[in-house]
Amino acid sequence: MTEKFQVQFLEEAVEFLDNLDEKARDKIIYNLQKARFSNDRELF
Repeated sequence: MTEKFQVQFLEEAVEFLDNLDEKARDKIIYNLQKARFSNDRELF
């Protein structure tokens, strides 16, 4: 698969993710990783 874009987190985004519970943080990161390689209309 070809990567469609790269993700770089701003410091504020990292702080936001750090303040989430583990399950929510993992889901956000999973969805970002998934979106990097596929066009999923339900995600975006």
